[in-house]
Amino acid sequence: MKIKHFVLACAAFALTNVAAFAQEPYDVESSSEYDIIMTTNTTSPSIEDFITALLAEPEDELNGMLSDAWQRYLTGQPAEKGGTMLVDKKNGFMSYTVDYDVMYPEDEFGMLLRVEMCYWNCADGKHKLVAQNVVSTHNGKPALGQYDGMMFYLYDIKAHKLSPVYSIIEDYEGDYEIITYELPQKGKNIKVHIHTSTGVIDKLLVWDGYRFKFGE
Repeated sequence: MKIKHFVLACAAFALTNVAAFAQEPYDVESSSEYDIIMTTNTTSPSIEDFITALLAEPEDELNGMLSDAWQRYLTGQPAEKGGTMLVDKKNGFMSYTVDYDVMYPEDEFGMLLRVEMCYWNCADGKHKLVAQNVVSTHNGKPALGQYDGMMFYLYDIKAHKLSPVYSIIEDYEGDYEIITYELPQKGKNIKVHIHTSTGVIDKLLVWDGYRFKFGE
């Protein structure tokens, strides 16, 4: 009986530690100059609200292009030649794909750019996590561009504030050349493609309600 109680106590201690780790304070950008204040649907914003806020003041070439494409979507205009916009409001997901060979047929870039955005409801009920993922390919193979990779923003529901946040995904410890990601249109986990010198390793980053860890 004592052994049973000891095992149960150990299990409870482990679960408490996991929960405590998951609820560690977020590593939010300390400078308020990067904060974005939401002004519409502040309690329960949609993916459209988040994207509109993030693209309100584009600061680089990528977000300038996205902002133009987003305004076309919002005003019911077709996407620019070579661009494909998908907005799944029900599942909180958006993707915008640019085929540069279609957009600029005379140049034959062989380049494809894909931008994805989605969000998760955090387990504390006080925050939402918004992600932007950018992947570039050249002739079907990943080619790290200037803007490639994932960025995360934490939305504070009470403060109506979006802030850049770090240390959201677990680092991959093995050797690799390039890592690319796929945000979920359905479900909660992020697909990871680890490109090595011998091939591609596919893994999942599993959502725990606060952050992502590699699944078994």
